Amino acid sequence: MTRTLPGGEAPDSPLARLRAITDVEVWDQFDPPPPDVLRAQLAEADAVLTMLTERIDADVLDAAPRLRVVANLAVGYDNI
Repeated sequence: MTRTLPGGEAPDSPLARLRAITDVEVWDQFDPPPPDVLRAQLAEADAVLTMLTERIDADVLDAAPRLRVVANLAVGYDNI
């Protein structure tokens, strides 16, 4: 049997390990965040893990002055 945390992940999952050392926010909706919401969410972020559906462009980067890491969970990088 696998025990899961309230967020749905196993205690040894990468997300659980990140939550143990820092604040983590997860977009929990099926559709990607609208661009204005993405910019607002990233305004104070240090890192972001995106899917192919999120477009990280100059406007997003300009709105996120603390952002140091942009990781892409997808094949390719056309969205960045």
